[in-house]
Parts: sequence; structure tokens; C-alpha cells
Amino acid sequence: YQHLSGTRGTVDFVEFPSHLFEHFVQDASCLSKYARNMQGEYMPEEVQKRCRRNRLRYAHYEAVQQLVYAAVDQAFYSYHPFDHFAPDEDPALMAEGVKGQIQEALSIFDNDIDTGSFSGSFTELLGLSKGANFDHLVHYGGSYYCYLFNRALSAHVWQKSFQEDPFAPSVGEPLRNMLQGGSVVQSMDVIQALLPPNERGFRPEEVPLDAFINMISVE
Repeated sequence: YQHLSGTRGTVDFVEFPSHLFEHFVQDASCLSKYARNMQGEYMPEEVQKRCRRNRLRYAHYEAVQQLVYAAVDQAFYSYHPFDHFAPDEDPALMAEGVKGQIQEALSIFDNDIDTGSFSGSFTELLGLSKGANFDHLVHYGGSYYCYLFNRALSAHVWQKSFQEDPFAPSVGEPLRNMLQGGSVVQSMDVIQALLPPNERGFRPEEVPLDAFINMISVE
């Protein structure tokens, strides 16, 4: 039962609701419903703005880090040693093959930068110049891309459907229907059903990025 009605579906599907709900947590109209101190006073608007600015201070940096993680994660899990070596080959040579695959993925981002305050490669700036820094490789199995994918997808859905009125029944009902289905139907169709009809129909690789770019821009 839990495999179908819970959240044990594909990672790129089940990550969507948590990213969407992050927008509710930060939205001013939502904060006014629950964010109060011990005296019952609501969070001042200026404090809300400062919190959002602080959260976004390194948002572009974080997004690029996640992009690099995703590329290396897929490079690691798409490498099949037996496509390159005989089964009885020295394991050390196979490991070198994996290392080369990861380094090739990193090289896409490995441009030199000299800004005066920093001089070195782009991956060094991100703190990701060594393969050993990618501890997430143990956990995600080629699916780390789902974080950026769902950040972009949820930002688009939030902007087009929820931002104007997060508590409108017209958008709440489709969201409830999606959540009720659990992981029985794991497709873009149930997510796109949250959007206005004229905003649907794009393929996963065509998720609009405008809302995500705006989201990580400092106010």
C-alpha cells in the first residue's frame, strides 16, 4: 500500500510537492496566516523582506552547485565499466575509468576565473573541484537533477496558479486531487493539471525557466 499511495514513487515526481510548499512558507499572504510571535503579533513586512533577501543572497551560487552535482551524478551512474573493460580487468583501471568520466563532466564547468578577489577555476570557486566532494553520489543514483528540475517546475506552477491567491478553491482542489493520488499516477499530467489550460502541454525537458530565474533574483 505504501508503495502506491505514499511517496515512494520516482524521485523526480515525489520531490515536486515539497518544493511547491516552500513557496507557501515564504509568501507574504501565507505568512500573515500563521507567522506570529509569542505575543500573537504577526511578522512585520520588513522582517519578511529581510528573510527573503538573506535566503536569496547566494541563490545563484546554490543553483549552479546543484547543476554541477546533477551533471556529475548522471555521469557517474551512466558509466558502465564492462563496456570498456573485460570482467577480469584490474579494478583499479575500472576506477580510473569512472574518475575520468567524472572529470570530463566537471570539465564543462572548469573555466578559469580572475575577478581580482578570486583567481582559479569555476569549480574551485564552487568548492567542487575534487570528485571526493560529491558525497551525494552515494544516495541519489543518477536522480540528483530532480532538485533543480522541481525547483523550476514548482516555481512555474506557483507563479501561474497560486501566487495571485494561494488559498483559492480553484487551485486548491486540483492540488488536493494530486496529493490524494499519492504515487499511483507518476506523470507530468497530474502536475500540469495544476496549471491554467493555456500553460499546459510542455514536455519535462521544456519546463519554462522564467519563474525560477525570477525566484532566485534578489529583490
